[in-house]
Amino acid sequence: MSTTEESSTPPGVALTLRERDWTRLISQIETGMVIPVVGGELSRIKIGSPPTEQLLSTYVARRVSQDLELDGSPHTSLTGLAYAYLKKYPNRIDELYIDVFEVLRNLGDFEIPVPLMQLAEIRTFPLFISTTFDPCMALALNRVRFQGNSNGATQALSYQFDASVDIPEQFPKIDYPIVYHLFGEAQANPDYVLTDEDVLEFMHKLQAEECRPPRLFDAIHRRRLLVLGCKMGEWLARFFVRTGATSRLRQERGRRDYLVDISVVETESQAVFFENFGGASVLTQSAPSFIDELHRRWIRQHPESIRATNQGFRSEGTTDVFLSYASEDVEFASRLRERLVGAGLKVWFDKESLRVGDNWDSKISEAIQTCRAFLPILSTNAKRGSYRHVRKEWQEALDRKKGSRGNQQYIFPVAVDAVSPDDAWILDGIRKLHWARWDDEQSLSDVTALLVDEISRARRNNGNYEPQSSVARVGILRDRRR
Repeated sequence: MSTTEESSTPPGVALTLRERDWTRLISQIETGMVIPVVGGELSRIKIGSPPTEQLLSTYVARRVSQDLELDGSPHTSLTGLAYAYLKKYPNRIDELYIDVFEVLRNLGDFEIPVPLMQLAEIRTFPLFISTTFDPCMALALNRVRFQGNSNGATQALSYQFDASVDIPEQFPKIDYPIVYHLFGEAQANPDYVLTDEDVLEFMHKLQAEECRPPRLFDAIHRRRLLVLGCKMGEWLARFFVRTGATSRLRQERGRRDYLVDISVVETESQAVFFENFGGASVLTQSAPSFIDELHRRWIRQHPESIRATNQGFRSEGTTDVFLSYASEDVEFASRLRERLVGAGLKVWFDKESLRVGDNWDSKISEAIQTCRAFLPILSTNAKRGSYRHVRKEWQEALDRKKGSRGNQQYIFPVAVDAVSPDDAWILDGIRKLHWARWDDEQSLSDVTALLVDEISRARRNNGNYEPQSSVARVGILRDRRR
């Protein structure tokens, strides 16, 4: 990920973080000193017939405006929906909140947005602040941290004007995540933000000390905010950041919040304001892209953080990774297996899983066809002899890759000695792929982190990974040349 600014970015506005700022942010996250603030730009779901990706708020506005046959339907924004509703029903605006709630309650199954799943996998985030009225963040936490249980231990709280709903006194010494809906959560009454007038009212209330939940705002004051995809006008964004400060912003320059993709229009004046009054980093990088980069860096340093996620999605009949190697390379394969076990993946040895009378050739073929990732260990050992079964495995994996749909990465070659892509015996399909090369313990860790990240990504994108498998184990299948 490039950390340079693009030429189209206004002066003073960064595209993404510099390397030293990434290091600082991850260190703060490790110690629980960062609170993600999740905006509506992250609630982008695939829904409808045929399924199309769209903002959840856009889907709701379309559905309600069409169902009620409002002028100008279908509306694509909640603001446009509210104006059309008021035009048709001038004195019944409170009923609109019920209509929106009913659409949300009857959504049915939909894929939880990947960026929210990625945030949920960073387990040192105990508290999330949501500026949306939808349940997507809580659903992601339940999916990742509680094995998909919709009634998992995530606690969802919703702000009330009298400040009566607050986070627990025991925070942060709690063993479950919290999602606090700062602008209310959808319900059958008008106590959540739907219109611009609602935003104005909620922000007005939050300026008053007596209307702020004291424990929530104490947590905000003691930590850094990572504001993601909360699209706001220029002055609304400033009001929002000021609400989380204990004093005037010009006295908060030692505090470093991170504002990612928050403004409707990125301007030089916005960046200059926050740089001089509050010291916040304003980034124009899209929130999903920023989260993807953060998640990649986090998993590289903390592959164990998704162990519970992996364990919660196991299925006994398939594999996560097929590790293909010549028998002479068993020592390296065993070391890699240990790393994958440490990352929470279940490892399968052929000597443990193949039973007397099994057709091992068909068992290997079945594993290649159902695994999430195929990792061939490339070495000069695999060249020896006119026939090596290991090269047959490579060809079968290439055939599967050729016949599958989509762009999901599937084959991850790792070279362990002087073997070269220029060697004539290397299969053409393997030669054209990017190789990782094992040189030391760090490179072994990098390969493990890459695999864990890719498998986790495949699992989030599609619970039934193309073409067949759900999730399960790492298969280490030895070359059986006699």
